[in-house]
Amino acid sequence: MARGRLLWYTLATALLDGGDALTVDGFRDEDEPGTTALARHVAELERLLAVAQDSDRETDGLPPVPADLAEVLALRSLAGPPTVLFRAFERAFPEARPEELTTAAAFAAEGFRSLFNSPEATQALDAFDGPGEYWLTVLRYCAHGNLQAVVDELCSVLVENRGYDRAPDRAKALSDLAEDVRATLGLSARYRPAVVTDLDDGAGPRWRQLRLRGRFALRYGTTSTEEKAEQRAADVGLAFNSPFWPFILASTSVGQEGLDFHQYAHAVSHWNLAGNPVDLEQREGRIHRYKGHAVRKNVARALPFPTGAGHPWTQLFAAAAALPESAGSDMVPYWVFAPASLDGERALIERHLPLTPFTREKSVIGSLLSSVAHYRLAFGQPRQDELVQIVGDLDPETRAALGRVLVDLSPPRRSAQS
Repeated sequence: MARGRLLWYTLATALLDGGDALTVDGFRDEDEPGTTALARHVAELERLLAVAQDSDRETDGLPPVPADLAEVLALRSLAGPPTVLFRAFERAFPEARPEELTTAAAFAAEGFRSLFNSPEATQALDAFDGPGEYWLTVLRYCAHGNLQAVVDELCSVLVENRGYDRAPDRAKALSDLAEDVRATLGLSARYRPAVVTDLDDGAGPRWRQLRLRGRFALRYGTTSTEEKAEQRAADVGLAFNSPFWPFILASTSVGQEGLDFHQYAHAVSHWNLAGNPVDLEQREGRIHRYKGHAVRKNVARALPFPTGAGHPWTQLFAAAAALPESAGSDMVPYWVFAPASLDGERALIERHLPLTPFTREKSVIGSLLSSVAHYRLAFGQPRQDELVQIVGDLDPETRAALGRVLVDLSPPRRSAQS
């Protein structure tokens, strides 16, 4: 019965598409070509499609029409991962042909299959309220969580940050975007879950040591070989810069400089206190960048939902740039955007420091944060350490006056005549 229902849903979708969607290419990738189960499934669908399209043939060979056919088709149209990806790719590449968009969406959708087949996703969906088979629960879950908005934002971030909107070969850029989306979603399928060991004092026998497995937090570090380490670091960084797991990234000082983790993060928890203001700024600079997570959250909260033509995030930032508070600086709204209209709902860069009472960190945190302010004042000057030390020795009134002197690093705006 369940197989008959699933065949009907697929058959109805093919009929709505004029019969062109029912091809072997629609069942892509991780199934080996010529797999017996896949071949039987496609052959049965082709037979049913021929029966349904031939008005002169009897329709006794078709399975019973499910009572919820219209509801399921609506869910697939609104929140089915391949359909959602097709719309997101079309908004990012409006000039792409339907065949290219279909291929890219089908390829990237395999990442969602890996994601929803993982043990963690299965447990989360089992707790989601809704009757029916697992695949139907997945559709309801995607609709409930507005998967279209999630994928639209992800594609907007990837297209701009990886330069696909400026690529001369648009077909390859679309293919690369699909590769990125699939790699982001399929990270849990390629890498084993993180295993945390030695959580006790280590004094007991090995078989008594506690071991925890998890995919929601990953380590940003090296593995056994240099090639694997480089590829793993790239994939982990790409997955962390997405709305999907891992949601927490743990790193040593290797992640302190030169990396961008700002696209879906706006909080830094320091494992220890930085020794100087430069290191503190470097750490927090990983999540404070162009169109960062906090900036996008504020833009989405402050502006109405876009309804015009074009990509929704392009419209949102264009509307934010047209606000009065954005006039006079190209830093707003792209680098900084925290309008007063949001009141207490503004998203800000969060700093979490280990301030255990009666420790060295607790005693020096005040002077470190003061040095950070002085460092920003001395930004771009030679011998910054000397200037920071001199400013730090000034009396409080003079330091307060200097604190009101801002270094404007925003690029000049073009005049209306240019």
